[in-house]
Amino acid sequence: MAILQNFDENRKTKRFDVAVPAQVTSFEFSELVRVHDLSRGGCRISSEGSLLLDKIVHLELYIPKLIHNNRKSKGLMKCGM
Repeated sequence: MAILQNFDENRKTKRFDVAVPAQVTSFEFSELVRVHDLSRGGCRISSEGSLLLDKIVHLELYIPKLIHNNRKSKGLMKCGM
């Protein structure tokens, strides 16, 4: 499993550190995610779906303010094996 850690509970943008075991090759998510892949020096915006992993070190999860307090910031994303 990836380890997701929310850095700031009060922001609309949720930031997570992701520690990914070597055997995990994809990431499934259900919200709009901005992926910072520092190994490639770039940033990608992805919508709902799966994302192949290659040393992705940072994810940002955007949650609308209206549902912010009703959603779990952790557990919205799952690793695919």
